[in-house]
Amino acid sequence: MKITSLLLLLVVAAAVYCGIAFGKIPYHKYRIRDAMDGQLSLAGQLADETIHRQLSDKLAKMNLPAEAKHVRMRRTSPRTLEVSIVYTETVNLLVTKKEIPVSIVERRTY
Repeated sequence: MKITSLLLLLVVAAAVYCGIAFGKIPYHKYRIRDAMDGQLSLAGQLADETIHRQLSDKLAKMNLPAEAKHVRMRRTSPRTLEVSIVYTETVNLLVTKKEIPVSIVERRTY
């Protein structure tokens, strides 16, 4: 009985550890998408350079990998703005590191 309880505790602890380690990826994606959405809501009122600068400033304040701060913007039509960010998240586990590619694209027509 004690070995089963100890094994269960070990499995739960490992699941929590991995959940915390990998959980930062969707959390970062949510924060980035929120910042992108906030800036894209102003796409019809602000110049692209202003949107780019403000978004870059917001991303610089987040705890993200350096390459996540490189924002790419392009107009796909006169009234559609597309913003993309591509970077790699590193998840440190006890015995290994995992590199997870992340790509976020938001498009807004105004």
